[in-house]
Amino acid sequence: MVYVGAAIDVDTRELLAVEATWGRGALLFLRKVLERCANRLTFVVDRDPWYGWAFRSLGLSHTTRPSAL
Repeated sequence: MVYVGAAIDVDTRELLAVEATWGRGALLFLRKVLERCANRLTFVVDRDPWYGWAFRSLGLSHTTRPSAL
């Protein structure tokens, strides 16, 4: 299975990061996103269970929705 992650700036619609992996790399992906963001971070993700662990380990909060887009 391939996992795809994408991060966009909701104001400018700029693509901040995109990644396709064979494994669940939410933590590494979030680190890449954080490198590209200045502030005002709001994370909206689908309800996949591995996101919670990744956000907690980085001390970040997030909102879940049935579909992030």
